[in-house]
Amino acid sequence: MEPLQRCVVLAAGDYYDHTREQIPDRALTIAADGGWDHACELGLHVDALIGDFDSVRLKLPNDATITRLPEEKDDPDLLSALKVGWAKGAREFHIFGGLGGRVDHSISNIQLMVRLAVRGGIGFLYGNGQIVTAIHNASLDFPESCGGEGRMVSVFSHTPVSYDVNERGLKYQLEHA
Repeated sequence: MEPLQRCVVLAAGDYYDHTREQIPDRALTIAADGGWDHACELGLHVDALIGDFDSVRLKLPNDATITRLPEEKDDPDLLSALKVGWAKGAREFHIFGGLGGRVDHSISNIQLMVRLAVRGGIGFLYGNGQIVTAIHNASLDFPESCGGEGRMVSVFSHTPVSYDVNERGLKYQLEHA
């Protein structure tokens, strides 16, 4: 099976130490609105910028595709960026600046991870030592090198009922729950 094309999305929210080291190489990179400022601070080239640019402080580049959105719109800038990545064939999304700050934006961004999962993709929201993702009719494995003793994993269902949930190798394990 061919690996999913990766897309990095830089949003306008909070960034944390070691962000630069977490960004995958060789990925389509999109800045969503104020994510452009973070891209500049991190020294990242972006392939595309999208947003109404109400939170951008720095000058926009000349060497990237820029999509200007109206200030009053139905989709948040991050969703618009995910749609651009999806249209370009990406199915694996690494989103920085999507957690922390305004709780309503964080909740919305978690819901976007569910939306990606239901459509057959996967997204990862990177926060302060945390990664949030969602899966749908799929599995998620953590390599042993993923963390040491005391790392936390929380599992929530976004539907009233979930079937055949297995959690192996954790302190509290489930089999076909």
